[in-house]
Amino acid sequence: MSMDYSIEVKNLTKKFGDKLAVDNISFNVPKGKVTGFLGPNGAGKTTTMRCMLGLDNATSGEILLNGKKYINLQNPMHVVGAMIDATAFHKSRSAYNHLKFIADSIGEPKSRVDEVLEMTGLTSVAKKNAGKYSLGMGQRIGIAAALLGKPEILILDEPVNGLDPEGVKWVRDLCKGFAKSGRTVFISSHLMSEMEQTVDGLVILGRGKVLATGSLDDIKRLGGDGNESLEDAYMKLTESSVEYKTDFSAIPSLDSTSDSLALPKLQ
Repeated sequence: MSMDYSIEVKNLTKKFGDKLAVDNISFNVPKGKVTGFLGPNGAGKTTTMRCMLGLDNATSGEILLNGKKYINLQNPMHVVGAMIDATAFHKSRSAYNHLKFIADSIGEPKSRVDEVLEMTGLTSVAKKNAGKYSLGMGQRIGIAAALLGKPEILILDEPVNGLDPEGVKWVRDLCKGFAKSGRTVFISSHLMSEMEQTVDGLVILGRGKVLATGSLDDIKRLGGDGNESLEDAYMKLTESSVEYKTDFSAIPSLDSTSDSLALPKLQ
């Protein structure tokens, strides 16, 4: 293991039946940094993260977390905390009971549950059934669970989904503070402007392959002259990996006399 990397992905391939989800990808995630994981829907990001955590078995290749496969970690949640599915909690349980159950299983005291509830702003609603929580509150439960073991590595799959602006900024500050302490963050998102403010480096996937890796400035240079936004650079790098149509000339214009869409007539 290189002492400079917390996560090493080596020739990872994952198939689901005949479907190739991840195609022989390799990349490293450096220690003490926030690394963004970008790509269109279906690019293989969540599958890669699930393979990191042993939730999906790789067809070939391997992933090392601090030099070991997840299954070989002695105390996994003290090495890596993760949020892959924000709805992965029992809807009839309270946030407190959900987190207390996890804390008990990994040897963390009740005081740690109180700490992560406070950190994620859930203290006042901790005793309510989680099934009544909003999407954003569900995200916060997932982040709280990921933080319980005081991990060295944090893996977050779209953690700002459903959060209000204050919550988005909180996740940004959490990631930066986590990395500043010498720990590692690996985070996926579709919010380019937020990633541009949060990450030190990036890995970009498309159709199961690595399209680009490097620092934020490196990615901007790969996508243009380095003066463009991350979103512009990302669009250029992934344009061959998406099926969205960018020619909108076929959209009918408003009929000026009726203020309604002048839709084509059925034949």
